[in-house]
Amino acid sequence: MSGALWIRESEVASLMDMGEAIEALEAGLLAEARGEARNMTKTHVGWEGGATLHAIGAAFPAAGFSGTKTWSHTKGGAAPLLVLFDAATGALRAVIEAFVLGQLRTGAASGVATVRVFGRDPQRRAEFARRVRDELGLEARAVGSVAEAVRDAPVVTTVTRAGEPFLCAADVARGAHVNAVGAIVPTAAEVAPDVVARCRRIVADSVPQARELSRELRTALGTEDAAWDRVRPLSALVAEPSPRRPDEDVTLFKSLGTGIADLSLGMEVFSRAQRRGLGVPVAAPERAAPRLRPRP
Repeated sequence: MSGALWIRESEVASLMDMGEAIEALEAGLLAEARGEARNMTKTHVGWEGGATLHAIGAAFPAAGFSGTKTWSHTKGGAAPLLVLFDAATGALRAVIEAFVLGQLRTGAASGVATVRVFGRDPQRRAEFARRVRDELGLEARAVGSVAEAVRDAPVVTTVTRAGEPFLCAADVARGAHVNAVGAIVPTAAEVAPDVVARCRRIVADSVPQARELSRELRTALGTEDAAWDRVRPLSALVAEPSPRRPDEDVTLFKSLGTGIADLSLGMEVFSRAQRRGLGVPVAAPERAAPRLRPRP
């Protein structure tokens, strides 16, 4: 292939909805379970002001792709990009603007809708609840505390930048399922250790990544292998579903974001963009000889 595509946010939004994102993610997780996809453990570095640089990646050799998503999160914003390569030749295939892609991936991994919303900023939580009502047609309302938001809720989802845990076991109903997806660096935490202690079943999008980066699970489970035997990879659960037992208390899904998840969606977006003639063609990078001497 002589060139590649730059796929813009608006095009990603037009090419995939949430239902299609769930299907693409399931296909990618099944490929991982079959040994046909390999995940690159997330890496990151932080600096002053709470800023961080992240990189995740994966390889799908049988599908013909490898790639990475990278972004720098700062108080001034972020600009995530997913870069797809040809797994056989290393050629650049696509650069995909990845805000929408990341939102679809996070939602697809959790597979839930929010009906009670709490956040520290009253105006922002009210606006979010309004958008859920208007755009999704769901009954959603803003509430004044974490306890009120999660009271008797069968599904609880945390997506915050919290530095300290705020979801405690006393607030979580028996039999509830918790999606903890906001704390993606070792300095952050949303779920208290007593919530993890109540969990008979814990699933992570990447167990090795969780062992390295999840403060919530590391604090509750420690470093011994035996304690981590309770944690299953999401790909294994998708490949071999096991029904929840009637006597089971809280279950937990811990997501830090994986290259397999983002590439699963990115590969499908790229394929659809090609079929529909979307994306801006960009020239393939050309090699040049380095200049070893000063200019005359």
